[in-house]
Amino acid sequence: MTKQDLKKYAVYAFVLLLILLYARPRSFYSVMPDFEKENIVSCEAVYFSTDFDENGNFVDNTRNVEFDVNSEEYKELLSLLKSAKYRKHFVDFFIGGNIGSYSINLNPHAQIYFYAENERYEISLLGRWIVAGKIGEKYDYSAYFNGKKFQKKVIEFVGEKGTEKE
Repeated sequence: MTKQDLKKYAVYAFVLLLILLYARPRSFYSVMPDFEKENIVSCEAVYFSTDFDENGNFVDNTRNVEFDVNSEEYKELLSLLKSAKYRKHFVDFFIGGNIGSYSINLNPHAQIYFYAENERYEISLLGRWIVAGKIGEKYDYSAYFNGKKFQKKVIEFVGEKGTEKE
C-alpha cells in the first residue's frame, strides 16, 4: 500500500466518521436547543386528520388543541417525546438544515409548539420526517427505533389528550 493510498483511506475514514457523528442518536433536549421545561409558558398543537364520508366527500377533522403546562397531560406528552432517540438525516449533512418541503405520509399527523418567553419550538410528526427545533433553526430527524410507531403514539396522545382550543 502506497502513501497516497493511505492518505486516500484516511480521508474516506474521516468523512465516514463525520457522517456517523452527524447522524448519531440524540435526545429530545438535543434536538430542541435551549429548551428548558420550566421556561415554557404554553404548549399548543395542531392535530391534522382527513377522511372521506360514506358519500366519498372529503372530511377535514383538523383541530387546534393545547396542553396546560402544569397538567399531567403535558408532563406525559414531554415524557413521550423524551422517550425516543432522534437521528438527523444524512441529506441534512449536505444541505445544512431542513429540506423545507415534506411528504406527509401519516394520517393523522401533528405539529406541536412550545412557547417560552422569547423562543418558540416546534416538533412536527409527519411520518417519514420529524421536524424539530427552534423556529428558524429546525432540522429533519427520524425516530431512531420504531419511528412511525413512536410518531403514531404521540399523535394519538395529542388527539386524545389535547384540550380543544377556543
